[in-house]
Amino acid sequence: MLRLLVLSGLLLAASAASSAQIGPAVPDEVVTWTATVAPPRTAAEWTDTFAPGEQAYVTVTARVRPGWRVYALDSPGGLPLQFHLDALPDGLAPEGAVGHTPPRDAYDPVLEEAYRYYAGEARLWQAVRLAPGLADGPREVTGAIRFAACNDEVCLPPREVPFRARLTVRAAPAP
Repeated sequence: MLRLLVLSGLLLAASAASSAQIGPAVPDEVVTWTATVAPPRTAAEWTDTFAPGEQAYVTVTARVRPGWRVYALDSPGGLPLQFHLDALPDGLAPEGAVGHTPPRDAYDPVLEEAYRYYAGEARLWQAVRLAPGLADGPREVTGAIRFAACNDEVCLPPREVPFRARLTVRAAPAP
């Protein structure tokens, strides 16, 4: 019986040690994402209300904690960020390629490969065209971002984060 208790104690200690964190503490959220629908940069005012036939931009913004980086959408190495929209509501259609803020370039001597990354803040956007004759009312656009975040000591496993953004269709200006 004593042998069984000692063996159980050793197994319990070994399992606790195997679940202990190795290396530096990792913050809960190293990257936070927000999503909006915005007008083209050439618009005189910011709005989330659009007329049928207009173009809007589904925009996601990443805020990356200091000391961390996220592989860029067009990175030749690492795990490049992926951005996709789910099926769009009727009357909305994607237009053109996904755009993004300019990333930084770096070289990883351990992996012997170049990579591109975002640090601090980054934006990605997809233009959508509202069909002519689209009925007034709210629309919701959904999608997801898949990304990997690293610092100089550790890379976190890739994560997929869903997002949603709303826009309003209004054919005539509000009274």
